[in-house]
Amino acid sequence: MDDDNKIRYYMLGAMSDDLQRQHENIMTIRQMLAHLQELFGEQNRAAKYQVCQRFFKAKMRDGQSVQDHCLTMIKDLEELEKLGVILDKNFQSDVIFQSLSDAYGQFIMNFHMHKMQCTLAELMNMLVTAELSLKGSKGSVLTVERTSFKRKSFGKKKKSAKKQKVDGKKKKIEPKKKAAEKKKYFHCQSDGHWKRNYPQYLATLKNKKDGPSGGS
Repeated sequence: MDDDNKIRYYMLGAMSDDLQRQHENIMTIRQMLAHLQELFGEQNRAAKYQVCQRFFKAKMRDGQSVQDHCLTMIKDLEELEKLGVILDKNFQSDVIFQSLSDAYGQFIMNFHMHKMQCTLAELMNMLVTAELSLKGSKGSVLTVERTSFKRKSFGKKKKSAKKQKVDGKKKKIEPKKKAAEKKKYFHCQSDGHWKRNYPQYLATLKNKKDGPSGGS
């Protein structure tokens, strides 16, 4: 048995029963491949288009983990390879990079600056590590913002309380001035009356008035 017949039998053995019946009378490998191309060529092209469209339009969703996103894209790349579409390794990485969110911009820049070379699995693991760092950074910023907010709120409350205290002092009713102390009258060294109402003083005036008339 020559090599062509061996390959023909191998191909027939890998086919389904229906395909075997369609190809059992085809005697050469070239004719068999041409017939398979007629049967599946258009389907293969449509499948390539669908996978390519899904792969090149992929975008990381909000809240989606970078690991899940990378696994989906790697699966599409493997499917394209099965369909005969072989992409350059660097190009594969670049397509994955452009599908990530803007938060990974610094990681992508460092990756290109250091001209790193890695498999898709290694790239995914590096992105997972970067994702953890990003989450830690966001948590720190959030903590700082919350602390700052609390300090500002405390400052406002303190100022408000201080203002109320000052206003309260201003609103306090000032105590009435004490009534002027009554001075003691020098004639009797007592208080509680005016000079014009003092009996002894009035008697003195009367005596002075009656004195001259009595002398006459």
